[in-house]
Parts: sequence; structure tokens; C-alpha cells
Amino acid sequence: ADDLRRYLNRFAILARRAGPVARLKKWVKRNPALTAVLGCLLLAVLAAGLFAFQAKRTGDLLRQKHQVMAVDKAILDAMSGDAESGLRSIAQAEQLGAEPGQLNMLRGLVELHRGHVKEALVHLEQADKQWPDRVAVKALLAMAYLADLQYLRYTEMCVLAEHLGPRTPEDFIFFSQAQAGIDPRRGLATLDRAPARARQSPVARLVRAIIQTWYAQMTGRIEDAEEALRDIDRVELPDNPLLLNMHVQALLTAAHAVGPDRSARDAYWNRAGTVAKQLTRFPDLPIAIQGRCMVYDAIGDDDTLLEVVRQGRQHVENATAFDFYEYDVLYRRKQFGQALASARARRASDSLEYLVPQAVVLVALGQTAEAERLLLRALDIARRAKTAGATFGYLYLLGPGAQIDPRQAARDALEQSSHLIPDWRNGWYRDLLKFNAGQMGDDELVAKAQSSCINQCEGYFYIGLHKLAEGKRAEAKKWFQKSVDTGVFAYDEYLWSRAFLANIDDPNWLPWAIEKK
Repeated sequence: ADDLRRYLNRFAILARRAGPVARLKKWVKRNPALTAVLGCLLLAVLAAGLFAFQAKRTGDLLRQKHQVMAVDKAILDAMSGDAESGLRSIAQAEQLGAEPGQLNMLRGLVELHRGHVKEALVHLEQADKQWPDRVAVKALLAMAYLADLQYLRYTEMCVLAEHLGPRTPEDFIFFSQAQAGIDPRRGLATLDRAPARARQSPVARLVRAIIQTWYAQMTGRIEDAEEALRDIDRVELPDNPLLLNMHVQALLTAAHAVGPDRSARDAYWNRAGTVAKQLTRFPDLPIAIQGRCMVYDAIGDDDTLLEVVRQGRQHVENATAFDFYEYDVLYRRKQFGQALASARARRASDSLEYLVPQAVVLVALGQTAEAERLLLRALDIARRAKTAGATFGYLYLLGPGAQIDPRQAARDALEQSSHLIPDWRNGWYRDLLKFNAGQMGDDELVAKAQSSCINQCEGYFYIGLHKLAEGKRAEAKKWFQKSVDTGVFAYDEYLWSRAFLANIDDPNWLPWAIEKK
């Protein structure tokens, strides 16, 4: 009636057509039985959909969990040098849906730890194109460039990674390791900034133990070595060969750092021997063979060391990780011909690790011209790597029969490329170049080494080379002994210092370097 009046008075009416809800209510009232049946069907469909959704979600989470486990296993296998197992884990991760960039990153990691740096760079550079914003990829690229002596590219990648900022656990793990290659303190600081959950993973704990061991070797302090041993105990990977290798290094570092306490040092050596026996389970892994060599070298068991190296060569294609110990022992025994054959057996013919040892042995054999040729090739590689400061020191071994003046050669390099040398370890490579060029004295170089045992080991060794060139054999002996006393047992300068000390009292060794009365 109200709407009729509104209509007659030409007002808008209020009545409206029934909406869907109203019509549904009316239909339900008219059809109660059919409504009940349809309601049950609807509930069944909803329940089935919810169950399917939950099943899919559970399956995705399980697949993701298995994928993470496969990736973690691939990382651990790769870092341990077990390439076959690492590649199997990568294939499993691929089946579980890992992204192409991640797969190439893992393949690069495998090749890097196999010692195949060029192959690693191919995979990692491809991964960087596929994952341009991933810090983990750039960090691994930095490590590969470092291994390939491309130091400027290493620095560039570290800067890019730092600019992006690590976010994922792999970002923190690999970036900290890349930084630790030059400065273990920075690597530890980066890893300690990772989220707590990321720091508790087996890979993260393993990497922290590695970096802490490197830091202890740099400082030479017993408290840092003990901290490394505690970090190693926290890693729940009892059969991991990389962890066992680092355990050996931490124990040997502690044995040196403990000082004159002979009983404590022997205790550390005995523990290292026990770990070395565990490494015998991995006869085909270079990192395991290297760990055993370190132990036998430290305790002076040269016969066992030589046997370990020779057996290792039968199982391993690339013995670069451990064969230095063989020609070091042979050199100390004055078996220079055999030492030269050992040095020439190395696989990488265009590397500093291949050229410099041959040159050093050739000098002892009196073949100065051939030694000089090899050192000049090594210097060319070092110049391109922008770290020639150290390599120039070996020219002083050539003696008066050399065609090149080592001091003038270092001066030329200083004028031409000093600005290209990376400012690492407080400019240590530049300081070595200045020293070899005669622009820095012994005391100043020692001061530049500061408290770093690594810098001291290198600096003392190169001062010893200069003293030999001056015919000051007694002083050279003193500096080589100081290099050995740093205890940086994994460095070439430490091993060469020991080798030279074993020969320095023999007048037939480098006869041109006999002190003049």
C-alpha cells in the first residue's frame, strides 16, 4: 500500500526483486530433502579438496626438504673432494626440482674442490648468469678466481657480493669462506652474522671450523687453536675427510703454539696421528692424503711420508695437494735428481706451483740457465696475477751466473704495476716487491709483517734468500730458522726453509753463496 501511494505520487518505490540469497532460502524451504543431499555432496567435495591441498602441500614440503638435504650433501661431498658422490647428490637435487642456477653452482663447487679450476669457472660463470642476485654464486666465483690467480676478479666478486648482502644460509657460508681466503677475521665476522638457524647447519659448522683453523695458523696462539678444536668437536660429521683434515691442521697448530711444553706438544702430535689413521679410509681423496702427509712431515717420519705420497699418486689423478712433500723430503736428503723428477711429475705445467719448485731444484743441480728460464715464466704468470712481489725473491737464488738482475727486475715491476697489486694483508705483496727491489730493509719488512705468522714466515724466508745472494750464509741460516719457527707448516716458504736448513752447512750446496772471508 505504501509503495502504491509512492507510485501514484510519482515517488520512487522501495520494493526490490528478490536477490540470489532470498531466492535460495525460498528454494530450500520448498525442497528440504534435495537440499540435504546437495549439502552432503558439497561437504564431501570440500573435504576432498582440502585433503588434496594438504597432501600436495605436505608433498611439496617433503620434496623441498629432500632437495635441501641433497644440496647439503652435494656441498659436503664437493668440499671433501668426493666428486663422484657430489655429482650423484646434484643429480638427485635436479630430480627434486632444484633450479638450473643452483645446479651449475654445485657443479662448479665440485670442480673447484677437485682442483679443476677452469672447469669450475665455466659452471660458476653460467650460474652467475642464471642467478645474478645470489651472493653464494659470486662468493664461489671469487674463490675460483683466487685459485686461478685472478686476484682482481676475486676482489671484484667480493665487492659485488658484499653490495648484495648475504641472505640465504649458502650466501653466508660461501661468502665467509671467500673472505677468509685473505682475511680469516672477516670471514668469521660474516659467518657469525648469519641467522642462528643457518649457523647450526652441518655445513656452516664445518666452514666455521675451517676458518677458525686458518685464523689460528695466522695468529699462532694456543687459545685460537683450542677454539678451532672446539669448533671441530661441534661438527657432527665424524667420517667427513675434510673435517678430519682440518682436525689434523688444528692439532698441529696447537702443538706448535703450546710452546716449550714437550709433553703437551707430544699429546697433540699423538692425537694428530690418531686422526691420520682415520684418514686412511679415503685412499683416493687428495685432501685425506694431504692430511696424513702433514702429520708425518710434522713428526719427522719421512719414510712413511714418501710412501703415503707414492701410494696416493696411484689413486689420484691430480696430486698437487700433497706431492710437494715428496720433493721437499728429497731435497732435504740432497737427492736433487729425484726431487726434480718429482717436481716435473706435476700435472699443471703452467702454474707457479709447477715452475718454481723445478727452478729451485735446478739451482741446486747447478743448472742456473734453465732455472732462470722457468723463473721468468713464473714471473710472467705472477705479474698477470698482480702478486709478483713474492716470486721475485726466488731470483736471488740464481747467484752471480744469472743473466737478470733480480733487484732491477723488481724495480721495473714496481714502477709498471705496483698500483695493480691488491691491497691485501695490509699491502703485504707490495711490501715484498719493495723489499725485493731494494727499497725496504730487513727491519722494515719484519715490522710490516706485524703479528701475522703467515707474513712472518714469508718475510723471514725472503730475507734469507737475500742473505744467501750476499754470501752471508750464517745470517741466511738464522732467517730460515726464524721462518721455520713460525710453525706455518702448510706454506711453501716454511717447507723450503726447512729444506735449505738441511743443506746450508754443506759447502757444495750453492757454492757461489759461500761466505767470503
